[in-house]
Amino acid sequence: MIIKLIILLTEKKILYAPYNNKTGTGPNPGTKKNGQIMKDRKQFNQVVRQYIIDCIDSENYDVVTTTDAEKLTFLYQTFKSEGGSPEKLRYYKGNEYKTFENWIQGLPSSFNVDFENYRIIEIAKQWESIPQAATDRQEDKILESWFNFITVNTFKLFRKYKIVN
Repeated sequence: MIIKLIILLTEKKILYAPYNNKTGTGPNPGTKKNGQIMKDRKQFNQVVRQYIIDCIDSENYDVVTTTDAEKLTFLYQTFKSEGGSPEKLRYYKGNEYKTFENWIQGLPSSFNVDFENYRIIEIAKQWESIPQAATDRQEDKILESWFNFITVNTFKLFRKYKIVN
């Protein structure tokens, strides 16, 4: 199970590494970030993490979250109360990642992740995960793994802020 998860995470990292126009693969040290040059994978990950933080919305819950840690704690607690019930965890055989991924596919109001195909493709091109003239196959791979990618990176943040082990 752990080996399978590591392979899955590795595949997602490769898929979402900044695209290198010279070699046709990522990462590219010259990738743009907000009009500047992204130096490496670390900066790419920062862009992804900021996207996730920006998607967290506690406004409809009458909860004030100001720091990243507060936002992530709120998101995890909301997930546990709305989508992470013991029944749903049993359905996904105890896999909290899959349970979370399923929950965000239901478009919870607390986590406003882009879900429209054209928007996901725009983001992937903006992040240079795929070339501007991406093939249908490249776009399909991005679309198929989008929610998993968001889930994996959200759980990285949960672990970073010690919200989960």
